[in-house]
Amino acid sequence: MIKSISKWDDEFFKLFVDYKNNYYKWSKLYLLESVSEFKAFLAENSAFNENNNWQASLMFDENQKVIGRIFCSTRQDEFKQNDFLPFGFFEAKDAKTTKSLIHEVEAFAYMHSYSSIRGPIQGNVFHSSRLVSRQSMKPFYGEPFHNPMYKEFLVNAGLSINQTWVSGFFGVKGRILGMTKYLKRFSKSKSRRANYKIRQMDFNNWDNEFKLIYELLMDSFTSFDDVEKLSFEEFKLWNEGIKYLVQPKNCLILEHENEPLGFIIAYHDLLPEIVALKRANNLFNKLRFLLRKYIFRRALLVNYLGKKQKCEGKVKGVAPKLFTKLAKNNYGFIFNSVIFGFISEHSKTLDLVPKVYIESSDYIMLQKSVTYTV
Repeated sequence: MIKSISKWDDEFFKLFVDYKNNYYKWSKLYLLESVSEFKAFLAENSAFNENNNWQASLMFDENQKVIGRIFCSTRQDEFKQNDFLPFGFFEAKDAKTTKSLIHEVEAFAYMHSYSSIRGPIQGNVFHSSRLVSRQSMKPFYGEPFHNPMYKEFLVNAGLSINQTWVSGFFGVKGRILGMTKYLKRFSKSKSRRANYKIRQMDFNNWDNEFKLIYELLMDSFTSFDDVEKLSFEEFKLWNEGIKYLVQPKNCLILEHENEPLGFIIAYHDLLPEIVALKRANNLFNKLRFLLRKYIFRRALLVNYLGKKQKCEGKVKGVAPKLFTKLAKNNYGFIFNSVIFGFISEHSKTLDLVPKVYIESSDYIMLQKSVTYTV
């Protein structure tokens, strides 16, 4: 049996959250979900709820035990696109359960006149998305965490891969061979004398600075075929938590004649510490978090990089300039490994990054034409 709802229900979402938490709670790298996080964007007065029609589904076995879940949504504001219906928050016991859940999504897509579904997308790609198809290292903060069989389950349900990404890990050898060459190449650029400056984000003016990041991302990423714009209120709800992970020297904005053209945000991987805090918010875990953030640092994650689409006519090489400054702020990455996260197969960043990294993870997005009929 499948139960689907489109309005907030505390009891339903407790089951929705508990199903995943109980499945993965054994892992010290799994970040527990909470009912309050879902309520923040699905309750009646939330920005996402006001701008989207959505459906959350749970599948039960004959003993009324949850064996699967899925979520899908369609925007009803000016950002609505008709190319695909996004689905996400997918978890399933097996391939048979997966087929039933995907059929439920197709029914919702058919009702809203979509010809295809695409996912996993947890409400919006600016929240979280993708499926891990291969992983050679431990997960880092922000990576999807799921059963490795899900790719097989979804393909068996009729979906096919429509886009891929990669995360690149630069260890000692990679930094020596790649970063030095990269910085040397772009330090000789003739455009270095262009009228631009790179400044740190003003943490005392965080709301306005974060709105600026949002606007640059909307301009930069909306050319990608998996992106659907969202409101600032939604973006802020899902992403403002990075404020507690970053340091000013790793949050940079490039400006030309006082016009922001691009930005880069990086932070050290704090996944184990964040997981521990989520499970027990005590003094020991808080101290452990602060020590990892400021002293005993892990790899630096470069997950946020964006620029205006037509900025090259004003300043050439915006992304390389930002990365060069980030490297200088971190002593040329001598003391820390670096991970370029979620580089799209269609991104120009893939051409800029030297091919001396270890592919720590590969990711996919899957799509299916809607075959549902009444």
